[in-house]
Amino acid sequence: SLDPEIYCRFMQTDMQVEDKPFEWTEKLKIILQNFSIMPENKRPDVLLIPDDMIMNIAYHEILHIQKNGSDWNPYFIYTTNKQIPIMPHGSIKGDYFEYDIMEMADTAVKLLLDIICEKENESEIIYIQPRHFHVV
Repeated sequence: SLDPEIYCRFMQTDMQVEDKPFEWTEKLKIILQNFSIMPENKRPDVLLIPDDMIMNIAYHEILHIQKNGSDWNPYFIYTTNKQIPIMPHGSIKGDYFEYDIMEMADTAVKLLLDIICEKENESEIIYIQPRHFHVV
């Protein structure tokens, strides 16, 4: 059994919507450095990162850690978006899920128009499926 105190790390517990530099970048680097020095049988072999900006910083920090002699090479699972690809397409080992921002916007506008026109919606929940990519 994996101890969440060791493997679940939060850089910031509350969502903040402010236009200022990332305050969690240094915390992320420390988390990754701590993971990299764990014994091989204890350190995570998969990183689940649900944000492409965080993924970009994490990936480059791991490259830096590897450049300094670490053999830690985790598998990544992360999200990205089609219109603003922050990470190079298909260059990172792992699985990623690509969301189409235009599809989200189009769906939101159609839903809003349906509400304005008082149309009945088939469901209160709308699913927008991302495209899945697997990179070896």
